[in-house]
Parts: sequence; structure tokens; C-alpha cells
Amino acid sequence: MRISRRQFLSWGLAAGAAAAVQGSSWAYFGHVMRTSDRRDTPVPTVCRACPAACGIVGYVRKDKELVAIMGNPEHPVSRGKLCALALAAINLHYHPERLLRPQRIDRAKAEMTPAVVEAGRTIARLVADGARVVVDTWDETPALGAFAGAKGQVISREALAGYNRARVMEAVWGVEVRPDFDRADLLLVFGANPFEGGPRFIHDARRMVEARVERGMRMIVFDPRLSNTGGRADLWAPLRPGTDRVAALAILRYAMERANLDEMMMFGQAMLPLAELTKVVDPFDMATAARLCGLPAKTLTEAAAMYVAATRPATMAGGGVFEQVEADDAYRAIALLDTLGGIRPVAVMPRPWRAPSTMMMAPDEAENFYAGLERGSAAKVVLITHRANPVYERGPALERALRAGAVAYHLSISPFPNETTALAHLTLPEALPIESSGRAWLSSYVPTPTFAEQKPVVAPPPDVWTADEIFRALASSLNAAAPANEDYDLEQVRQWTGAQNFTAIGQGIFAGDSVFTREPMYQAPLADLAKLARLPDVDSDENSFRLVLHGSSVTSSDSARGKWLAEINHAGALFLHPDDARRLRVREGDKVRVRGQAVGGVEFAREVAVFVSDGVRPGCAALVEEQGHNAEGKLAAAKRFHSDLDPDTELLWWEVEGNGANLSPLVSRVVNSSRKLTASPPPKVQVEEA
Repeated sequence: MRISRRQFLSWGLAAGAAAAVQGSSWAYFGHVMRTSDRRDTPVPTVCRACPAACGIVGYVRKDKELVAIMGNPEHPVSRGKLCALALAAINLHYHPERLLRPQRIDRAKAEMTPAVVEAGRTIARLVADGARVVVDTWDETPALGAFAGAKGQVISREALAGYNRARVMEAVWGVEVRPDFDRADLLLVFGANPFEGGPRFIHDARRMVEARVERGMRMIVFDPRLSNTGGRADLWAPLRPGTDRVAALAILRYAMERANLDEMMMFGQAMLPLAELTKVVDPFDMATAARLCGLPAKTLTEAAAMYVAATRPATMAGGGVFEQVEADDAYRAIALLDTLGGIRPVAVMPRPWRAPSTMMMAPDEAENFYAGLERGSAAKVVLITHRANPVYERGPALERALRAGAVAYHLSISPFPNETTALAHLTLPEALPIESSGRAWLSSYVPTPTFAEQKPVVAPPPDVWTADEIFRALASSLNAAAPANEDYDLEQVRQWTGAQNFTAIGQGIFAGDSVFTREPMYQAPLADLAKLARLPDVDSDENSFRLVLHGSSVTSSDSARGKWLAEINHAGALFLHPDDARRLRVREGDKVRVRGQAVGGVEFAREVAVFVSDGVRPGCAALVEEQGHNAEGKLAAAKRFHSDLDPDTELLWWEVEGNGANLSPLVSRVVNSSRKLTASPPPKVQVEEA
């Protein structure tokens, strides 16, 4: 009997779980590198380089030396697959520029315990005097709720990063969803790049590859830039930014003209008159839609024909859709393709949070908070930044405000120096995720509520505390009325799913005794559908470009510090179409100045090198994000230096190329009238000779 790779993997996973129940040894103990010393001890945990929480195994020699990081095949979602960010965690553990002692704004060093006590007393005094406490964090901890509950609010970067996606999907389907890769024979990808990054990077990419290899799933990618995903698609459609709705409705009209449809169509639980849907798609004939999207009519027609020929088409949307100003309209149009002839997407269990929602700032509140600091109009504030770097993201306006004393007290908690720690009254060194403990929920591809334990693979450096220990000490100094609720996230999951007991299905991996059964139902108010019929304005400004900032599989907020990652991707070039390069009279390798309005209306400019390519549509300029970290140490700035801990720092061959340019402050932040969504449309920039 012939079995597929998917069957083999699923049977192997089931066998591993059965062995665990029978009390046999855990399967992953046999997962040893061929070059590994047999004395190396495997320690399973989860990667926290991004929200995906893939399973990793750290190999420890003589109970103290981290020698390797590999994937954990028992992890039910990542199944042993890892990206470069997870593998490079070993770089961060041994990084020669780690913060090992508390540091004041004048660079004076301090001891950890007295510094934490001092910070707690200062915050307590300011709170008693009426100060507002705001914690800006990328990684919530159980103790954070107790600390913030004393009189504080939380800006959860992880929650805000997925805010648009979750809210728009809930408005359209009633729940956050993902494509059904197990059944789809065609995937239409709008503004997403799952082969390079995203909230479920490894998870999505692995399933897409399996679907294409095992079942021949075809793929169409709509994106102004030829990403890794677009480069592996059957068709790449480089549409104009913000016209995803137009492309989707044109395909829908093409399909409706060739299908036998009843007078009434079922959308979720509501019957929708076909005449109403016809009014929505009627303005989007192929010629009009192609003109608005900036595509050849042949390309859009080919995409529509592929959709009609498919038996189980599905859609996938990413940041290019959810970060539009009118994201709800764009996604509602895309989701219509799932309802007409496609397969219904799969519901994703909401991610539980460590801090109560009453403490969490919404995107508009977080934006208004920082905008108030920049204007100098905020009330007395205690700002705590934890693994967050708002100065890098917002640029000169926030930097000037903090230097001018916009906050009464700024405490930074970080493993490394960065643009924000340089402006903090006190910086406390923090243990890395692979040196810390916690709980990570896996909600993407598991039918039951499942979590994986985050275990410390190795101990942090001497006198370096975990973030949880720091927040516990600060909460104690504020005499917080209630202790940290260690199981707040478990309580949320039990409320959502009814799960009461969690059983081990692998070492450190636990599944609940219930199934998340929410069924997506397309919400089809006629008033919302009627809005989709309007034609968008076409941006014809030939003197400016739309800047498409994109990520990659080796770039993140920590990538500039990891030498392996920095070596792979350090000084990204500005991609320009050959027609635009000729118009600007620049050649590949020439330096150009990118200029625009930064956050707060400040003029912003950076010099970058040009790369001429057909991989970006005319009128757009593409540049990779998360570069230009000059304040994060010599390694991040691509400067050679001597280190006894890591002699490779004297071999930085990319010193001449530099470390790229930070254009993040050019991304505008827009809050719509409903206060539900934030949007970051591709900003207009001028590109001129340097």
C-alpha cells in the first residue's frame, strides 16, 4: 500500500503520542544530530522569535553549554521545521554585546537587585503622585497582569500586530480563519508572503508546499512585489497597492457569468438575492478592473479562468490587505470568492492573553498615547518598554520627545541595547526566551486547545533576571492587591472551549479534552456589500512612489543582532522597476535618497542603494524592513571588533556594505472613524539622486 508523506507524518505523530500514553520513552530523544555528542542533553521548548511558537530542541553539553538548536518533531504544528530566526537564537545567547548589568542613562553600571528596588520605589512614588503607568511589551508574562493592575495599561505588540487581521476576519466570518490547505486545489493569495514571513510563517509554508507537491495545488499571488511566494506561484499578478478588492470582484464577475446560479445564493446563514450581488460586481469588467489594478487584462483574465476551472479554490490574505485603510471592504470582497465556488475556511481558536483585556490598549489608544508624547501634551507618565523599540519604529519625533523629558520615568527591560534603551532612565538586562519559562498556545492547526511549555534550555548569565521575575518585584513594590494570575490564559481557554483537562501528547506539549467548534459563516449585510461596488481613485502621481516595506525569513526585530542573520541579509537595496530607473536616470548600485513624511509629519530621508528588477511593479519601490539598527551595538551596525567570547566579530565581511536603512517611521498610522482598525497604507515617497 502506498502512503503519502502527510499520512506518514500523521501516523508517526500518532504513534509517538500512543507511546507516551503507554509510558514509553519520548520520541524526540532519538532526534539527535549525526554530529552531536551523545552526552548532549536535549531540552524541548518553543521558539519565541515570533508569535508562531514553533517547537525547538536545545542541545546542552555538560548541563551548561548550549551547542545546537533543532526542530522538535513532536510539536504538532511545526513538526520539526524551523526558520533561520529560531536557529539563530544561539547567536543571541552567546552575543558579546548582551546587557549583563543594569545601566543608567549616563551609562553608569549598577547591580541588579538594588537597581530593581530603586526602580520599584521610583515608580511607586510617581504612581502615588498620580502618574499613569504604560507597559509597552512584545512578550507578556504572568506577572505583568499583577503589575499593570496596580494602576497601569499594556501595549501588547503581539496583539496589535494581529489586530487588523483578527477584527476584519471576525467582522466577515464571525471568527478568525485560515485557508483549508488540506482540500484546496487552488489558492489565491492576496498581499501575503507565507514563504518568507507572517504570523504562521513555518506552519503555513509547510502546508502549502505539501499541498502543491502531494496534490498539485495551484497558486496565484496578487502582490506589487515578486516575493518568494510569488516567485513560486503559477501566476504572479503585480497589482497596484490597494486594489485587491477590484481584482477579487473582477474574478467574481467572470465566474458568475460562466456559472449556473440560482436566483438566491446562500452566504452563511442568510440568503442573498443574486440581483444584489450582480450590482456589486457589475462595474468590474475585465477591461476596467485591469486598468484600475494596473495589470494587463490578459493576466487578470488568466487568474479568473484558473478560479473557474478549480473545484475547490480557497483564498489567503495578508498584511497587504489587512493594513489597507479600507481593509474590511477589501477582505469582504476576497472572502466572496470562498463563498461562491470555494471551500469554507477553517476557524482558528483565539489566542489567549496573559493580561486582562481591560488593561490592553486598542491600536488607536496606543497611537494616541505616543502621538501625545511627541506633541508634549501627555499627562505624567511612567513608561516601561519590554523588548519593544518604539524609538526605532517612530523615529526622530519620539526620540526628541524622550530627550526633552516627555515621560516622568522611563524603565527599559531588554537583553540588548537599542534605540529605546539609549534614552531610558534605567535599563534592566533581561533573560532571553531560551533562558526563560512560560506557556505558548498553539491555535493555528490543532483542533483542540493545545499549549507547549516554554522551558529554560540554559540558565541566563549571572545576575540577569527573567522578565517575569522583574515584573513580580515591581508589582511587590507597588503593593499590588492581587498576586499574578498564573492561569489567566487557561481560564480564557476553558471559557471559550469548555476544556477542563489537558493531557500530554509529547514532552512539554498538552492538548485539551474538547474541540474548538466555531464554524465560519460569511456575514452579508446588503449595506456592506453595496459599498464594494464603488470604483477606487487611481493614484497617477508620477513624481512619487508607493514604498512597499516587506519582511523576509531572516529579518525581525532581533535579526540585526544575530550574526548569522545579519550575514545573510544586512543592507537591503531599494528595488525599482527598469522603467522607473530609466525615468530617474539611475543604475543598479547607485545611491538614491528616499524622502517622505514620517510619523508626526516630520520630513524624513535616508540613502539606499538601487537594485533594478522586474520583480516590483512600476510606480512602487520595495525595501526590506527591520534594518538600520545603528544603536544596537557594533555587530548590528556591521562594525568589526575584537571579542574573546566570539572571535568571529573580527571577520565581519559585510562591514563595507553596512546594515541598511531604517524607513519604518515613513509608515503612516491611520485610525478609522469606528476606532476599530488601524491601517498602514504604503506611504508616498520621493526617490531622488543622492
